[in-house]
Amino acid sequence: MRKRSKKNAYTIHQVLFSYRRWRLSSHTGDQSGPWKFAETRVCAVDECSMVSVVLFSSLIECLQKASRLTKVILLGDVLQLPSIDPGNFMEDLFNAFRPDGLALELETNHRSEGS
Repeated sequence: MRKRSKKNAYTIHQVLFSYRRWRLSSHTGDQSGPWKFAETRVCAVDECSMVSVVLFSSLIECLQKASRLTKVILLGDVLQLPSIDPGNFMEDLFNAFRPDGLALELETNHRSEGS
C-alpha cells in the first residue's frame, strides 16, 4: 500500500495501540499534543477478508472519536480466508452493498506474473 500510494501505511493494530497510548497519556497528564492519526481523512483497509467485526469496529470507533475520518475503503477478496474470529465481515458487507452498485468486483487478475 505504501509503495503504490506513496503515503504512509500502518497496520490496524498500530493505529489501535497508538490510540490507546494517546488516550492513556491524556489520563496521566503526559499528553504532548494531538493524536498521531488526528488528521486522517481516508482509511483504506487491505486484506479486509481477514479483519474481524470486532477489530474493524475498534478501528472505526477510535478514528471517529479522534480523527477527521470522512472515507473508508475496504479492499479484499471475499473468496480468500475469512477472519478467524466469528462472523464473515467482508463477505457480508460485499453481499449487502453489491445490489446497490457499492461493491466492485474486479474481472482481471492484477497479481499475475509479469504484470
